[in-house]
Amino acid sequence: MAGDQRFVISARIIGAVHRDTPKLKMFMISVLWSDNAEVIIYRSFQEFRKFHRQLKKRFPSINIFKKNNRVIPKFRGQARKSSQKTGSKRSIQRMKFLESYCEKVLKCDQSVTRTPEVTQFFTPKDHDLQSDFTKNSIMILMSDDLPDGGGGGEVSHQPKGSVTHPFVTQTYSCVAAYETKDTKNRPFKVAMDEKLDVLIKDPAGWWLVENDSKGLAWFPAPYLQLMDGEDEEDSVFQHAGVCYFQSNYN
Repeated sequence: MAGDQRFVISARIIGAVHRDTPKLKMFMISVLWSDNAEVIIYRSFQEFRKFHRQLKKRFPSINIFKKNNRVIPKFRGQARKSSQKTGSKRSIQRMKFLESYCEKVLKCDQSVTRTPEVTQFFTPKDHDLQSDFTKNSIMILMSDDLPDGGGGGEVSHQPKGSVTHPFVTQTYSCVAAYETKDTKNRPFKVAMDEKLDVLIKDPAGWWLVENDSKGLAWFPAPYLQLMDGEDEEDSVFQHAGVCYFQSNYN
């Protein structure tokens, strides 16, 4: 494989996207590549299953009962546990499981992480580049206070946030000029004092923002200051399993 070909560094599950019509059930994933490009992709649980089957076909285990012979992590056992949940509990459990699974896959040897199967799975598809792909959908956000899906822990409590309240954006201004990549992997330049609508506040400090041109990008929170007249109400963002209606980007 060519030494200058880019490869995946990390993949982080941001949330689960649900919509009734047209039907949509996918997970929002932030993928960091070796060239420092960070892109947002959407994959279903079934696509993860197919991806795992492809890896198993390429790396068949000599003895599946011996961990030393296992080249890739397991999938089926923990996936079955998440299937025993219902509603938002299932989505939360699956998000934790998939986060753990992605981490384990990308910690494998380069003979695994740089295969065409891995590269193709995390490479943006046509729907990932469509700004209206998730419009009129509901997002279930991740939270760090839930048991690790990889450990098979139980989610013993209901989501604290209301699943019926629509998400309300807040307007912030940029305190200094900053440049990053948008969710379509295009340049996203913001000038000092430029206004941005914040759509998601991730606890890690990278917020999903929208500019006047309807461009979306993950933006560092320290560069943003709440506009006068806006209420600093963060509780809606910080609860496990909070749902909101995705804004229309038309």
